[in-house]
Amino acid sequence: MRRHATAILAIAALGAAVPAVGLARQAPTIGTGTKTCVLGPGADCSGVTSRARITYSGSMARANFTGANIRNANFRGANIRAANLGGALVVGVTWTGATCPNGTVTSTGC
Repeated sequence: MRRHATAILAIAALGAAVPAVGLARQAPTIGTGTKTCVLGPGADCSGVTSRARITYSGSMARANFTGANIRNANFRGANIRAANLGGALVVGVTWTGATCPNGTVTSTGC
């Protein structure tokens, strides 16, 4: 009886651990209409318009935001090192602890 209970506990523990592998959060997609992008390293978000209240604290290093219009995003702790923000309109974004394109860490904006 004891072996049977141990086997059931081991199977239950394995079953509880396996779904955790699939719980990694996907990066949000921003934009509307035909121009969207998935936030991440090297993403092409040029010309994207996003007014959604998205939260993303992952890497957006080397991403291209040229001419983008991004409002109300939470990029707390995000890494946008070497990203291109040329001509981007960025309003109401939370930057606390974010790494800017020039490598500085900010709380006020990049």
